[in-house]
Amino acid sequence: MFRHLLQAYPLEENFVLLDADTQVFSPFSEVEDALKTHSVVITPHIIQPPENLKSMGLEQSFLQSGIFNTGFLAIKRSKTANAFVDWWTERLEHFSYTDPPRGLYNEQRWIDLVPVYFDHVFQLKHPGYNVAKWNFFERRLTEQNGKYFVNGFPLRFFHFSGFINTTTNSKGHGIIRNYKTLLKDKGHGVQCKEKWSYDYFDDLRPIKEQVRTIYKTNPMARAEIIDPFKESKRTFNRYK
Repeated sequence: MFRHLLQAYPLEENFVLLDADTQVFSPFSEVEDALKTHSVVITPHIIQPPENLKSMGLEQSFLQSGIFNTGFLAIKRSKTANAFVDWWTERLEHFSYTDPPRGLYNEQRWIDLVPVYFDHVFQLKHPGYNVAKWNFFERRLTEQNGKYFVNGFPLRFFHFSGFINTTTNSKGHGIIRNYKTLLKDKGHGVQCKEKWSYDYFDDLRPIKEQVRTIYKTNPMARAEIIDPFKESKRTFNRYK
Protein backbone atom coordinates (compact mmCIF):
# COMPACT_ATOMS: atom_id res chain seq x y z
CA MET A 1 0.00 0.00 0.00
CA PHE A 2 2.73 2.49 0.93
CA ARG A 3 4.60 1.77 -2.29
CA HIS A 4 1.43 2.46 -4.29
CA LEU A 5 0.72 5.68 -2.40
CA LEU A 6 4.25 6.99 -2.85
CA GLN A 7 3.97 6.43 -6.61
CA ALA A 8 0.36 7.55 -7.05
CA TYR A 9 0.68 10.79 -5.06
CA PRO A 10 4.12 12.26 -5.88
CA LEU A 11 3.27 15.67 -4.43
CA GLU A 12 2.35 14.32 -0.99
CA GLU A 13 4.99 14.05 1.72
CA ASN A 14 3.31 12.29 4.64
CA PHE A 15 1.28 9.07 4.57
CA VAL A 16 -0.72 7.28 7.27
CA LEU A 17 -1.91 3.68 7.11
CA LEU A 18 -4.87 2.70 9.31
CA ASP A 19 -6.66 -0.61 9.71
CA ALA A 20 -10.22 -0.78 8.44
CA ASP A 21 -11.49 -1.45 11.98
CA THR A 22 -10.38 1.90 13.39
CA GLN A 23 -12.17 5.19 13.99
CA VAL A 24 -10.47 8.60 14.14
CA PHE A 25 -11.67 11.05 16.79
CA SER A 26 -9.23 13.98 16.59
CA PRO A 27 -6.28 15.30 14.51
CA PHE A 28 -2.98 13.39 14.51
CA SER A 29 -0.98 16.40 15.71
CA GLU A 30 1.74 14.32 17.35
CA VAL A 31 2.27 12.31 14.16
CA GLU A 32 2.65 15.48 12.13
CA ASP A 33 5.24 16.75 14.61
CA ALA A 34 7.10 13.43 14.65
CA LEU A 35 7.34 13.31 10.85
CA LYS A 36 9.13 16.65 10.83
CA THR A 37 12.22 14.92 12.19
CA HIS A 38 11.53 11.21 11.57
CA SER A 39 10.79 9.04 8.55
CA VAL A 40 8.71 6.26 10.13
CA VAL A 41 6.25 6.35 13.05
CA ILE A 42 5.09 3.16 14.80
CA THR A 43 2.98 2.44 17.90
CA PRO A 44 3.60 -0.32 20.46
CA HIS A 45 0.73 -2.51 21.63
CA ILE A 46 1.30 -1.39 25.22
CA ILE A 47 3.38 1.42 26.68
CA GLN A 48 3.97 0.31 30.27
CA PRO A 49 4.64 -3.00 32.08
CA PRO A 50 1.53 -4.87 33.27
CA GLU A 51 1.21 -5.20 37.04
CA ASN A 52 -1.21 -8.11 37.40
CA LEU A 53 -0.91 -11.72 36.25
CA LYS A 54 -3.82 -11.49 33.80
CA SER A 55 -2.26 -8.60 31.91
CA MET A 56 1.22 -10.15 32.09
CA GLY A 57 -0.02 -12.80 29.68
CA LEU A 58 -0.26 -10.03 27.08
CA GLU A 59 3.50 -9.65 27.13
CA GLN A 60 3.91 -13.27 26.10
CA SER A 61 1.37 -12.86 23.30
CA PHE A 62 3.23 -9.81 21.97
CA LEU A 63 6.47 -11.80 21.94
CA GLN A 64 4.68 -13.95 19.35
CA SER A 65 2.52 -11.45 17.47
CA GLY A 66 4.88 -8.46 17.60
CA ILE A 67 5.77 -5.57 19.90
CA PHE A 68 4.25 -3.00 17.56
CA ASN A 69 0.74 -2.93 16.11
CA THR A 70 0.34 -2.45 12.38
CA GLY A 71 -3.16 -1.05 12.72
CA PHE A 72 -1.25 2.22 12.39
CA LEU A 73 1.90 3.22 10.51
CA ALA A 74 3.06 6.58 9.22
CA ILE A 75 5.91 7.53 6.90
CA LYS A 76 7.47 10.65 5.42
CA ARG A 77 8.71 10.58 1.84
CA SER A 78 12.46 10.06 2.26
CA LYS A 79 15.31 7.67 1.48
CA THR A 80 14.76 5.95 4.80
CA ALA A 81 11.04 5.49 4.20
CA ASN A 82 11.67 4.19 0.69
CA ALA A 83 14.19 1.68 2.03
CA PHE A 84 11.75 0.58 4.74
CA VAL A 85 8.85 0.16 2.28
CA ASP A 86 11.01 -1.81 -0.18
CA TRP A 87 12.30 -4.10 2.59
CA TRP A 88 8.87 -4.67 4.13
CA THR A 89 7.23 -5.28 0.74
CA GLU A 90 9.83 -7.88 -0.16
CA ARG A 91 9.38 -9.73 3.12
CA LEU A 92 5.60 -9.71 2.91
CA GLU A 93 5.56 -10.95 -0.66
CA HIS A 94 6.66 -14.35 0.64
CA PHE A 95 6.15 -14.33 4.41
CA SER A 96 2.91 -12.53 5.28
CA TYR A 97 1.07 -15.25 7.18
CA THR A 98 0.76 -16.61 10.69
CA ASP A 99 3.21 -19.33 11.71
CA PRO A 100 4.41 -18.69 15.31
CA PRO A 101 6.95 -21.57 15.38
CA ARG A 102 8.71 -19.87 12.44
CA GLY A 103 8.47 -16.43 14.06
CA LEU A 104 5.79 -15.18 11.67
CA TYR A 105 2.60 -13.25 12.40
CA ASN A 106 1.25 -11.86 9.14
CA GLU A 107 2.78 -8.49 8.30
CA GLN A 108 3.10 -7.39 11.92
CA ARG A 109 6.01 -9.30 13.43
CA TRP A 110 8.41 -7.86 10.85
CA ILE A 111 7.97 -4.38 12.30
CA ASP A 112 9.92 -5.43 15.42
CA LEU A 113 13.05 -5.18 13.28
CA VAL A 114 12.35 -1.68 11.96
CA PRO A 115 13.90 0.34 14.85
CA VAL A 116 17.05 -1.77 14.43
CA TYR A 117 17.37 -1.73 10.64
CA PHE A 118 16.41 1.90 9.99
CA ASP A 119 17.26 5.29 11.44
CA HIS A 120 14.77 8.08 12.15
CA VAL A 121 12.09 5.71 13.45
CA PHE A 122 9.80 7.22 16.10
CA GLN A 123 7.99 5.04 18.64
CA LEU A 124 4.81 6.96 19.42
CA LYS A 125 3.70 6.33 23.02
CA HIS A 126 0.88 8.87 23.23
CA PRO A 127 -1.95 6.96 25.02
CA GLY A 128 -4.58 8.39 22.68
CA TYR A 129 -3.29 6.42 19.70
CA ASN A 130 -4.27 2.83 18.96
CA VAL A 131 -6.49 2.41 21.99
CA ALA A 132 -7.61 -1.21 21.84
CA LYS A 133 -8.74 -4.28 23.73
CA TRP A 134 -5.17 -5.32 24.51
CA ASN A 135 -4.19 -2.06 26.24
CA PHE A 136 -7.36 -1.20 28.17
CA PHE A 137 -5.61 -2.16 31.39
CA GLU A 138 -3.34 0.89 31.06
CA ARG A 139 -5.67 3.42 29.43
CA ARG A 140 -8.58 5.11 31.16
CA LEU A 141 -11.16 6.25 28.62
CA THR A 142 -13.35 9.21 29.65
CA GLU A 143 -15.78 11.56 27.91
CA GLN A 144 -16.11 15.30 28.47
CA ASN A 145 -18.52 17.51 26.53
CA GLY A 146 -18.77 15.00 23.70
CA LYS A 147 -14.99 14.51 23.39
CA TYR A 148 -13.04 11.43 24.43
CA PHE A 149 -9.84 11.42 26.47
CA VAL A 150 -7.37 8.67 27.41
CA ASN A 151 -5.44 9.13 30.66
CA GLY A 152 -6.23 12.83 30.26
CA PHE A 153 -4.91 13.04 26.69
CA PRO A 154 -7.17 13.47 23.62
CA LEU A 155 -8.29 10.21 22.01
CA ARG A 156 -6.80 10.21 18.50
CA PHE A 157 -8.13 6.89 17.25
CA PHE A 158 -9.70 3.73 18.60
CA HIS A 159 -8.84 0.29 17.23
CA PHE A 160 -11.88 -2.03 17.40
CA SER A 161 -10.05 -5.28 16.67
CA GLY A 162 -11.61 -8.09 18.72
CA PHE A 163 -14.63 -6.02 19.74
CA ILE A 164 -16.96 -6.22 16.75
CA ASN A 165 -18.24 -9.77 17.16
CA THR A 166 -18.01 -9.97 20.95
CA THR A 167 -19.61 -8.34 23.95
CA THR A 168 -17.56 -6.55 26.59
CA ASN A 169 -18.04 -4.91 29.98
CA SER A 170 -15.04 -2.63 29.51
CA LYS A 171 -15.17 1.08 30.26
CA GLY A 172 -15.27 1.73 26.54
CA HIS A 173 -18.64 0.03 26.05
CA GLY A 174 -20.31 3.26 24.88
CA ILE A 175 -17.78 3.97 22.15
CA ILE A 176 -17.92 0.34 21.05
CA ARG A 177 -21.72 0.34 20.95
CA ASN A 178 -21.70 3.49 18.81
CA TYR A 179 -19.20 1.94 16.40
CA LYS A 180 -21.30 -1.20 16.04
CA THR A 181 -24.28 1.01 15.18
CA LEU A 182 -22.22 2.76 12.49
CA LEU A 183 -21.23 -0.59 11.01
CA LYS A 184 -24.82 -1.77 10.96
CA ASP A 185 -25.96 1.42 9.24
CA LYS A 186 -23.27 0.93 6.58
CA GLY A 187 -24.34 -2.65 5.83
CA HIS A 188 -21.49 -4.40 7.60
CA GLY A 189 -23.59 -7.50 8.30
CA VAL A 190 -24.35 -7.96 4.61
CA GLN A 191 -20.76 -7.34 3.54
CA CYS A 192 -19.45 -9.95 5.99
CA LYS A 193 -21.42 -12.61 4.13
CA GLU A 194 -19.61 -11.87 0.87
CA LYS A 195 -17.17 -14.54 -0.22
CA TRP A 196 -13.47 -13.70 0.08
CA SER A 197 -11.91 -13.96 -3.38
CA TYR A 198 -8.59 -15.29 -2.04
CA ASP A 199 -10.35 -18.37 -0.70
CA TYR A 200 -10.82 -19.61 -4.26
CA PHE A 201 -8.92 -20.43 -7.42
CA ASP A 202 -9.86 -18.43 -10.51
CA ASP A 203 -12.27 -21.20 -11.52
CA LEU A 204 -14.04 -20.79 -8.13
CA ARG A 205 -12.75 -24.04 -6.63
CA PRO A 206 -11.96 -23.56 -2.91
CA ILE A 207 -8.30 -23.43 -1.88
CA LYS A 208 -7.60 -25.93 0.89
CA GLU A 209 -5.14 -25.33 3.71
CA GLN A 210 -2.95 -28.18 2.45
CA VAL A 211 -2.37 -26.29 -0.80
CA ARG A 212 -1.49 -23.09 1.08
CA THR A 213 0.97 -24.99 3.27
CA ILE A 214 2.76 -26.42 0.24
CA TYR A 215 3.09 -22.97 -1.30
CA LYS A 216 4.25 -21.34 1.96
CA THR A 217 6.88 -23.92 2.87
CA ASN A 218 8.33 -24.81 -0.54
CA PRO A 219 10.63 -22.12 -2.03
CA MET A 220 10.68 -23.90 -5.39
CA ALA A 221 6.88 -23.80 -5.60
CA ARG A 222 6.88 -20.05 -4.94
CA ALA A 223 9.60 -19.51 -7.53
CA GLU A 224 8.07 -21.63 -10.30
CA ILE A 225 4.33 -20.97 -9.87
CA ILE A 226 3.77 -17.53 -11.39
CA ASP A 227 0.08 -17.14 -10.52
CA PRO A 228 -1.08 -19.70 -7.91
CA PHE A 229 -4.74 -18.78 -8.38
CA LYS A 230 -4.67 -19.99 -11.98
CA GLU A 231 -3.33 -23.40 -11.02
CA SER A 232 -4.98 -26.56 -9.70
CA LYS A 233 -4.42 -28.81 -6.70
CA ARG A 234 -2.58 -31.20 -8.98
CA THR A 235 0.06 -28.55 -9.69
CA PHE A 236 0.77 -28.04 -5.98
CA ASN A 237 0.91 -31.77 -5.27
CA ARG A 238 4.07 -31.96 -7.40
CA TYR A 239 5.84 -29.93 -4.71
CA LYS A 240 4.98 -32.12 -1.73
